[in-house]
Amino acid sequence: MRLFQEVLDNLVKRPSGSNLKRLVKYVVSNHLSDADLASLATLLAQSGRIRSSPVHSETADIASTGGPSSLATLLSPLYLRSFGYCVPKLGVAGRPAGGIDVMAQLILHFPIQGDTFPTRDWLTFLQTTRVIQRRLFDNGFPSRGAIASGKYFFRDGFLVGRPFMDTYRLSQNLEFVGAAMTAECFQRFRLDSKKGRAQWQRFPGGVEFLAPLKGNREEKLYCLCPLRKNEIDSEFSQNIHALVCSSFWRHDKDVPAAVDRKINNTVKFWTYWICRKKDA
Repeated sequence: MRLFQEVLDNLVKRPSGSNLKRLVKYVVSNHLSDADLASLATLLAQSGRIRSSPVHSETADIASTGGPSSLATLLSPLYLRSFGYCVPKLGVAGRPAGGIDVMAQLILHFPIQGDTFPTRDWLTFLQTTRVIQRRLFDNGFPSRGAIASGKYFFRDGFLVGRPFMDTYRLSQNLEFVGAAMTAECFQRFRLDSKKGRAQWQRFPGGVEFLAPLKGNREEKLYCLCPLRKNEIDSEFSQNIHALVCSSFWRHDKDVPAAVDRKINNTVKFWTYWICRKKDA
């Protein structure tokens, strides 16, 4: 029996740290054949929980480019799904990466008939965004979101266009829990409100905010807060910091120090929203 197969068999029969170290040492010190790599991949694939795919489904994917904002990483899984392929993704809880970000995105689209989007539809859309984000937050999934307007292509459930890229880039740059409008969308919101003789400033869920972005940047954006207005003076909002931390730590997630800035920025934004809505 070849030594590599013996090392694998020992790990299967007696899973332990010492046998795993022996395997790693062997892999580092020796050249593995294609058959060896196949045996190792099979062992690793069978070592955890196995999910079964539909019997007759065809699977496909692309190699990771290493960049979550890469167009290949972002769009290819969606194109594959539109062609009927099953696109399996693997990730670790609390560490979404690559195509996982794409497959987990929720896209709400409201087709506009004519030149103006009615105020009631704006309010319905914005309120729906807040409700969904709040439900995610309450279930331990603090999220970032973005809203854009513009033309896009839609056919047979397939969506593609500049607004989706704009929302993806903006949401990936936000350093707090909330949703923000692109500058172009905010201008459209104000113009449509004016045409509908409505005051966009009176919408309770949104406020202009100097939003913290990645790279220590800031930009004044119209942002939506998932808090409810009737919670402003309630016990629920008395300790915003503890509320935010509890969502980040749900599901036994580890929260590294690098996330502290996002937590603190969320507390700052939500507190700012409370102060502005109290005075309104």
